[in-house]
Amino acid sequence: YIVLKEEPGCIHVFGDFLKYIYTGEVHLSHYNVLPLLMLADKYNVLDLRDVCVDYMCCHLVSTVQHNQAVSWLQYAELCNHRDLARTCEDFIKWNFHKVSCTSDFLLMEREVLMHFLRLSDLVIHDEYSLFQGVARWIWHQICRSDAEILEDALEILSCIRFPMMTPQHLNLLDKSLIGDHFREFFTDKVLHSMTYHACSFQEKQTIARVSHELTDFQPRNYTNDLWSTSLTIDNFLTLPVHDV
Repeated sequence: YIVLKEEPGCIHVFGDFLKYIYTGEVHLSHYNVLPLLMLADKYNVLDLRDVCVDYMCCHLVSTVQHNQAVSWLQYAELCNHRDLARTCEDFIKWNFHKVSCTSDFLLMEREVLMHFLRLSDLVIHDEYSLFQGVARWIWHQICRSDAEILEDALEILSCIRFPMMTPQHLNLLDKSLIGDHFREFFTDKVLHSMTYHACSFQEKQTIARVSHELTDFQPRNYTNDLWSTSLTIDNFLTLPVHDV
């Protein structure tokens, strides 16, 4: 006989997997869809794979509530599910603050995190909110006694656009979770950013124009009142599709 060795999460759904093979029926939920997709990939059950991917693409809105957005993205990239990976990436990019507040965010791979931090179209309340999420991720790695993180952290923190923070937020950096570990780095960034804030509006325009390759001076899609305004559409979900 053959002994099947499965991941712990897949063991609990193996009965559902067998049921699908024999009956063609499966009940998908946020709790079982990823392990079922893993089994479908492993045993090359293509129709189940497609069903799982379609389900995940259509239910990304609830991944924050179920603490799964990062896990779905990283598995999709690992197994080359391109449509799912692209959909997950867009969802995280447009809801980065909500995702960064989940425990799933702490499991994000370093390269994936840096990819998001380099994006100018990242949607976030402000740059300080982004820094808080990154600080939380770095602190989690430090608490795990990850020796390499102290070296990697400076490269990660360099992706934060400190000049886009307000002076009030800049003064809070050394009081953050990781302030004591990177005090010299923050001192340099605060001085650099305060110098930028002291410039006139015309000087800031010049800096942004001549430094177009330096993303420090490029704002992201900030949702705070300084950079944007909100638009509320009453009864949006009741509107006919063609009107939307």
